[in-house]
Amino acid sequence: MTAVGDAELVPVDVGEQLPADVVARRAALVAKVTDKQDKAHAPATRRAYGSDWAAFEHWCAALHVPALPASPLTVAAYAADCADPDPAVGRKPLAMSSIERRLAAITARHEDHRLASPCLDPEVRRTMRGIRKELGVAPRRRKKPVTTEDLRAATAGMGARLIELRDRALLLVGYAGAFRCSELVGIDVEHITERPGGLLIFLPRTKTDQQAKGRYVAIVYGTDPATCPVRALRAWLTTAGITTGPAFRAVDRHSNVSGRRLSAQTVALVVKRYMAPLGHKIRDFAAHSLRRGHATTAADNGAADRTIQATTGHASVITLAPYIEAAHAFDDPASGYLGL
Repeated sequence: MTAVGDAELVPVDVGEQLPADVVARRAALVAKVTDKQDKAHAPATRRAYGSDWAAFEHWCAALHVPALPASPLTVAAYAADCADPDPAVGRKPLAMSSIERRLAAITARHEDHRLASPCLDPEVRRTMRGIRKELGVAPRRRKKPVTTEDLRAATAGMGARLIELRDRALLLVGYAGAFRCSELVGIDVEHITERPGGLLIFLPRTKTDQQAKGRYVAIVYGTDPATCPVRALRAWLTTAGITTGPAFRAVDRHSNVSGRRLSAQTVALVVKRYMAPLGHKIRDFAAHSLRRGHATTAADNGAADRTIQATTGHASVITLAPYIEAAHAFDDPASGYLGL
C-alpha cells in the first residue's frame, strides 16, 4: 500500500528548512497512515493481491504492454485470456472467482498509485459479463462436508498421546463451532469461558466482522463423551498444560508442545489424515469441511437456518444457502407431485 507522500503532508516553501523534530514527526505520521492503510485488507487478502498483481505484471511484460497504468483493453484481454484454456502449456481456465479477484488486485494497485482503475471501464465490464455467462459463477468443486458419523469413526481410533488429544479437540471443536480455519487456530485460552451448558468461545474478529466487534459461539456438551467437544478441548488443554495463549499448538514427534500457534495448513492436513482411513478421497476434504459439515448436518437434523447462521456467522441466509441446499432438497420437492 502506498501512503501519502511526505511532501504532501504539509506544504513547504521551496528552500525552507524544517527542524529535525518536525521532520521526524512528519515521517512518523506518514508511517502511521501507511500502517492504517495496510490494515484495510486482511493479511490473506494482501497476500492474494500481491500474487495476483505479480501474475498480471508478468503477463503484461510478455506482451510488452504497460501494467501500470493499464489500459481497459489490456485488462479486458487479460481477463479473456484467464478464462480460456491454453493446451500448449496445459493451462486450464481460471474459475470466475479467481478472475474477479485478479481484477480486484489490479484495481487496488491502481488506487494505491492514485490512478483510475481500468476495471471500471465499460469495455472491461462487458468482457466480464461475457465470461460470467460462459464460465458460470458457481465454484468448480466444493469440499465435501465432514459428518458426525465421520467424526465418530475417526476419533474411535485415537489414543491418549498428546497429538491425538489435540487432533480430537481440533476436529470436534472445529466441527461443533463451525469455525473458519483462521478462527479455529486463532482461539486463545483467554477467549474460552466455562458455562453450565458447555463452553462460550469469543471470536475477536471474523471474516464478516472486519470492524472487530467480535461475537460469541456456544459449544454445548456432547451426548457421547467420546465425541464431546467440550470434554475433548478440556482434556487437551489440561494434559498439555496450556493455561494461556494459543489453544491449538504444534506438537513434535517427541510430544513436546510448542508455544507456536497452529497453522491453517496443519488443520487441513489433520482433516485429510483422519478422513483418508474412512475411505474418502483426501482431495475432497480440507479444513473448511468441518464448517461445511456443521451446516449440512445441522440442517439435516432440522435446525432452522437462522440457528445455523447464528453459529456460522454468515452475513445472511443467502450466503448460507450453498452450505445447506442439499439438506433441504427433499423437504417438499416438486417431483413428488407428478404422480410417477
